[in-house]
Amino acid sequence: MSCRNCGAELNAGDARCAACGALVDEPVRSGDTETGIARAGAGSGPNAITFKLARLTRGDRIVGVASLVVFIALLLPWYGTGLFGITVTVDGLWHGWMYITLLLAIATVGYLAALAAVEVRLPVPHWQALLGATGVMLLLVVIAVAATPTGASLQWGAIVGLIAAVTALAGALLRRNEAAAA
Repeated sequence: MSCRNCGAELNAGDARCAACGALVDEPVRSGDTETGIARAGAGSGPNAITFKLARLTRGDRIVGVASLVVFIALLLPWYGTGLFGITVTVDGLWHGWMYITLLLAIATVGYLAALAAVEVRLPVPHWQALLGATGVMLLLVVIAVAATPTGASLQWGAIVGLIAAVTALAGALLRRNEAAAA
């Protein structure tokens, strides 16, 4: 089977073309359509949108889940201080610049969800986009952890966010290795 976009030879089970990154549909069994592409389900056709997690590699899935956890962690307690037995906490968005991390997490999850549904083209290779987004996320989370306000202590939300950001970057590195192996 060859890629519909660039004509490169595809291997069995490929989710994306190794040459151009285009999504690969499932091969047609004998007797199916003349195009060589099988589309199943009601409302299928050239403009049908089908959400298939199989289009995402293991690295993509790790990045997606970890980015979602970073998003959630930003809303959890990151810093806290106590006075007369009362603990006051603030979330990870206490530093105003952490909204950049929030937007990166949303954009990364949205991008991966779009990849699972339709073909998305970027001016850079897919793995580079993931590596850039997760790298900036991790950098901002590390700075936020290091910039703990005076007199406050780190709370569990910061730890969850840090672990999730490291995991997201590890998933992007795995995706880079998957792209190099293809």
